[in-house]
Amino acid sequence: MKNKFKYKFSSAVVTSCVIVALILINIIVNVLATKVNLNIDLTRDKVYTFSVQTEETMKSLDKDVHCYVLYTVTDDDGAKYVDEYLEKYKRLSSHFSYEYIDPYENPAFVRSFSQNGENISVGSIIVTCGDKYKVIDASMLFNIATETTTTMEMEKHLTSAIMHTTGDTETGKIYFTRGHGEYDSSELISSLSSEGYETGAVNLSQEEVPEDALALITLAPMRDFSLQEINALDMYVSGGGNYIPVLSAEISDTTILFDFLKEYGINVLSCYVVETDSSHILNQGGVSYPVPDMEAHPITEKLIEAGLVYLAPNSLAFGLTDDNINFAYTYPLLMTTEKSYGKTNLAFTSLDKDATDIDGPLCVGALAEGRNGAGKILALGSANSLSVPGILRDGALANGDFILNGISYMTDNTRSLSIRAKNVSYSVFTISELHTEFIRIIAQWVLPLIIILVGIIVWMRRRYL
Repeated sequence: MKNKFKYKFSSAVVTSCVIVALILINIIVNVLATKVNLNIDLTRDKVYTFSVQTEETMKSLDKDVHCYVLYTVTDDDGAKYVDEYLEKYKRLSSHFSYEYIDPYENPAFVRSFSQNGENISVGSIIVTCGDKYKVIDASMLFNIATETTTTMEMEKHLTSAIMHTTGDTETGKIYFTRGHGEYDSSELISSLSSEGYETGAVNLSQEEVPEDALALITLAPMRDFSLQEINALDMYVSGGGNYIPVLSAEISDTTILFDFLKEYGINVLSCYVVETDSSHILNQGGVSYPVPDMEAHPITEKLIEAGLVYLAPNSLAFGLTDDNINFAYTYPLLMTTEKSYGKTNLAFTSLDKDATDIDGPLCVGALAEGRNGAGKILALGSANSLSVPGILRDGALANGDFILNGISYMTDNTRSLSIRAKNVSYSVFTISELHTEFIRIIAQWVLPLIIILVGIIVWMRRRYL
C-alpha cells in the first residue's frame, strides 16, 4: 500500500513538473518569436530566403516606408504568400510597415494612387515613402511559368520599389532611339518600368541625347543612322554614356552604325546563327532556337548560379577585338557552341551548313568598356530575345534579368545585380492502388491495435504495482 502511494505521488510530481516545463517553454518560445526570427526556409527552391541586396537595403533603411496591400480577404493562398514576405521585410527594419486595404470599400483611396486614371487591381501593393509612391501590380508578384512552376517576383519588385521611393536609386531615364524603323519596345519598356526606370524616346536627327539619359537603346533598326546621328551617339558614349544596340539577323544596310560599333571593338557579323548542339537548343512552336552559354561576368554571375538559360532567336553574331581605335576592352557575354555556325546567305532556303558559313563558337552578346572616362556598349545579336511577348517575364529564362543586370552594371548600380525571381515547383506524388491499400490497413488496423496493446500493458503494470 505504501509503495503504491509512493508511486502515485511520484507520478503526480513528475507530471506536474512536465506540465510546468511545457508552459515555460511555450512562453519562452513565444517571447523569442517576437524578438528573433526563428523561421527556417525549408522550401526546395528557397522561396523565402532573401537576397543580400534586400537585406542590405532594409538594414540601411533610414526612412519610414509604408505599404498598402489591396486584398479583400487575407486568407487566400496569394494573400498568405504576400503576408509572409511582408512579415520578413518588417523583421529586417523597424522603418517598414504595412496594412491591408479593401479596394472595394475604399475606392477613392485607391484612385488617389492612380497616375493616369488606370485601374489598380486587387492584390496590388502600394509602396509609399513620404510623398513618393510606387504601385506594384498584382500581376507582377506571381508569374505562372509552367503547369508545375510559378515564379514569385515579389522580392524583386518590392525591394526595387523601396529603393525607388526612398531615393536610393540612380536618377535619370532610359531612352529609345526613334526614326530607323526600330522594333516595338513595349515589352522592354514594361520590364524597365516595373524596375522603377523611367523611359523616353529620342530622335538623334532632331535632338541631342538628353542630359538625364542613363542609357540609350536601339532596338533592331531597319534603316541606317546618318553621320549626324552617329556623331551625336559618339559624343554621348565617349563622354561616359551607355549605349545598348540590340540587333537582329534580319537587319541589313546599316553599315554606318556597324562601323561605329567596330570602333569600340565590336565587329558585327551579318549572319543567321544556327545551333546544332541539342543541349543548347530550345524548341518552341516547332522552331529550334539557340541557347548560348553565359560567360562569367558580374552581369551573368547570379544568372549562371540560378541555372537559367538565355534564349536568342534570330540572332546575328559579333567578332570582338581589343585592338580598336577607342582602345575599348571587350568581353563576350553570350557564346554558342562549337557545333553552331552563322549562315551568311540571309536569303537561305535551307539551314544546312554551306562552305561560306561562319564556324562556331559565335558571340551573340558582348560588352565593350571604354577607357579614360568613356562609356560602355552592350551589344546583343537577338532583338527577339527582348521583344517577344512574355520572354522577359518567363521565370525559366534569363533574358529579363540579363538586360536589367546589364543596365545596372553599365550605370554602376551594382546593388541591383543580385535579386532573382523565385521559382516555386510543385511536385506530384502518385501511388499505386496496392500502396494505397497497404497504407489504409496500417492506418485503420495496425496502428490502433498497437496503441491498444501498449495501453493494456501499461494498465497491467500499474494495476499490480
